[in-house]
Amino acid sequence: MHLTLFGQKSAGLLAFFLFLFCLPVLAFGELSFDAVKGMDWMLNLSDYLMGETPLNDPVETGDLSRPGQYLLQYDFGTVITEGTMQPSRGCIAEATMETSKIADCLGFTVGMNIEAIGDARILEPLYPLTLISMQQEGIGWMWVYGKEGHPYGIEWVSYQMEEEKATEVTLTYTVENQVIKTIRIKQTPMTREEAMGNLESVGEMNQAQSSQAKVIKNQEAAFSSADALLNNESLLSVEVYRIIARLGEPESVQSLPGSQGRLLLYPGAVFSCNLEEMTGVERIDALTVASDAYTGPRGIQVGMTLDAVAALFRSDHTISSAGGTLYQEGRNQGQLVRYDAGEETLIYRAGEQEREIVFEMSFREERMISWRIYTEPTQE
Repeated sequence: MHLTLFGQKSAGLLAFFLFLFCLPVLAFGELSFDAVKGMDWMLNLSDYLMGETPLNDPVETGDLSRPGQYLLQYDFGTVITEGTMQPSRGCIAEATMETSKIADCLGFTVGMNIEAIGDARILEPLYPLTLISMQQEGIGWMWVYGKEGHPYGIEWVSYQMEEEKATEVTLTYTVENQVIKTIRIKQTPMTREEAMGNLESVGEMNQAQSSQAKVIKNQEAAFSSADALLNNESLLSVEVYRIIARLGEPESVQSLPGSQGRLLLYPGAVFSCNLEEMTGVERIDALTVASDAYTGPRGIQVGMTLDAVAALFRSDHTISSAGGTLYQEGRNQGQLVRYDAGEETLIYRAGEQEREIVFEMSFREERMISWRIYTEPTQE
């Protein structure tokens, strides 16, 4: 059984709640950390350690750069005391757990998988420092340290506010292969002004990162051949006369060089047709649309926003403006490709036995300007 040390929560100052309501706020799950909870945990830990003997001699580990601080080593890890070499109530400035003997104020121990935190966003950080959430209760935030999409650290930061002073309390996990390796909790005194400056900076970071997230992870179905629709009716391989029956006669018809088929030109849409030599039947093999008069796969239309369109199709990851792979399963794939600033393309592929169906949507300033759907031979 682990020794779990919990404290009590208290309300923050009204002025700070009003300040925080002005910041963008992300959802913060049932699991939350606040400064008072962390400080109470440290008080309880100091009470517990008054009955324990350090493994080292604190006289030998006095911090010369910070007079009055001492490092004490125990079987679970280390603590740094302030003003005393003997643990007493309220003496702990910092504690680090390196074994699973003692749980932190959230009930986590070294060796636990971070999936237990309950927020999938921590498993795939978008940035070297990814802000996961800001919270009003407890006045603080949570962020993840990442490298190449993998977390190596998780940190909660919260403040206890007074008239002119503040105490910053941090709870930090180092992570390896999604497993907690160490847990550190630390309290740092500062001015109220410094705390406010930190909160404002993180609020700006929240706005910047929120604007850079282009596609949000979801559980929608992947694009498939069943999605190859025009105005909710089948499109690819449909006989040309059926399209004309639906839309009327085209404005004009152009023959492609080398007997490669024809183009049917409608207002805001171009159909590519191919004549099957074996059957003599002319069928549709591609369509390009630049008008909101037509709907495509899953009801998409020119003019829709990038985030609204992407939410209709599967994405296994949250993707930033840099682009990336949304999902990959055999020959079925989704990608966000960035060509220039303000211009992106969503590309979905559905592989069949002898062909691939490709669905491309082009965006400018995050508004769809055109979409195209076509087939191409399977790449072996």
